Amino acid sequence: MATKNRKKRESIRKRKDIFVKNNIRKKIDELMIQRGEFSEERVERILEKIKEGREIDGFLRTRHGSSLDRQGIDFVIFLFGGRRIFIQVKSSPTGALKHIQRGLEKGKIVPCIVVDPLLSDEGIEDNILKIIKEEGEGQ
Repeated sequence: MATKNRKKRESIRKRKDIFVKNNIRKKIDELMIQRGEFSEERVERILEKIKEGREIDGFLRTRHGSSLDRQGIDFVIFLFGGRRIFIQVKSSPTGALKHIQRGLEKGKIVPCIVVDPLLSDEGIEDNILKIIKEEGEGQ
């Protein structure tokens, strides 16, 4: 009888452990999504500033789950003269590396902006302007 009760307690403990681990994973996933959304919002504010400075004609933030989003495109930047540039926003260097690896596998790399929470808006703006210059000259 004692062995049966012990096995039952172990089974309940294992199920609780699995439940806790799954909830922790779920919370981590939610935090990562929020971190990504915050990074995209930050880039959107910076692009608005760049647009006001007349360095670009405009931009479009893609919808989550859209065909562009599934291709790794978070923003379409419109340059004067009708040209456009696609960029992906990542909240970590690891995410950027994975994005680049997937791009290499598919044969098309979308330029990537890493939004580090410790990097100033001016630093992010400089990185965006660098991509605009490089990509704009290549078209």
